[in-house]
Amino acid sequence: MNKYNYSNKFFKIMKIILINILLIILIWFLFNVCFFIYSLQQEKNLTIERLKTFNRNNFRETLCIDNSFSLSNLPNKPHNPVGLKYNKSPLLILGCSFAYGQYLNDKQIFSSKLSEINKQPVYNRALPGYGLQHAYYQTTQEYFYNQVPPCNTVVYVFIDDHFRRMLGEEFYITYFAMYLHYTYKDDKFILDNYDNPFFLFYKNDYIFKTIRKLYNQFYLKNNPDKITDEALAYFIKIRENLENHWHKKINFIVLFYEDSFNSQYTFLKKSLIPKLESNNFEVIETSKLTDESLFEGKYLAPENDHPTEQAWELITPLFVEECKKRKILL
Repeated sequence: MNKYNYSNKFFKIMKIILINILLIILIWFLFNVCFFIYSLQQEKNLTIERLKTFNRNNFRETLCIDNSFSLSNLPNKPHNPVGLKYNKSPLLILGCSFAYGQYLNDKQIFSSKLSEINKQPVYNRALPGYGLQHAYYQTTQEYFYNQVPPCNTVVYVFIDDHFRRMLGEEFYITYFAMYLHYTYKDDKFILDNYDNPFFLFYKNDYIFKTIRKLYNQFYLKNNPDKITDEALAYFIKIRENLENHWHKKINFIVLFYEDSFNSQYTFLKKSLIPKLESNNFEVIETSKLTDESLFEGKYLAPENDHPTEQAWELITPLFVEECKKRKILL
């Protein structure tokens, strides 16, 4: 009888402990939900303001000013223009840290070498952590056009990781996290940062970060047409924004740069390229410009997975040569 009573008490105690543990987990879960729901609108409002501030204060001016273009024509003149003055039409560079030249000095990066080789002004508007949605956002803002004159040619440097960034994943620009995601519905771009329920729990909790990453892997691998159609829509809208604002047709080149960040998404690139070409985008792949691998050796900085100066020294003249072959006006 005593054994039975002790056993019964033990199970009751264990039951109470288990219920308390479950309650604590439930409270923790609900707290996270409430906290993120409360912070969503604030974060959403701050995102745009932070992005504007970052755009205005962190441009990398590796450009050369055109002799025929007066700085006085711009309401906000570019910061500290660098380089010689050329008479050719300016060229615009868009993209992420690869095009920006993260970890390199001003003379080592793509836009600077392109300006030197082709003897033309180059406006580098790439920024670390950016994706297609950010380039789209840039081209909707008046301050962008206040600092960049009309260009005949635009080069977007694309890496496979941009597919992942389209899903609104967390990535860092300077000291704060940025979330910016648009979807394309009925010919309209809609900011929908927080429609995905996985985002609610993604910011600080490692468990939900893992769930989110697994979800992204599944989504990217199982929805190639949806992902590439959205990417195509971004490219088309970026071009439309520029042409509508500048009142001129532009050459739009997509430079697909091999990268080691998310090379597992290369299959999406293969799906996107035909769609771009059928919509009059010029597509140039680094893998077809050279047989040398950009994944290793002197072309890849092992500590940060970014192109080295040697990579751009290899690629830039080959890129210019390919443009001349295709009679693309740079």
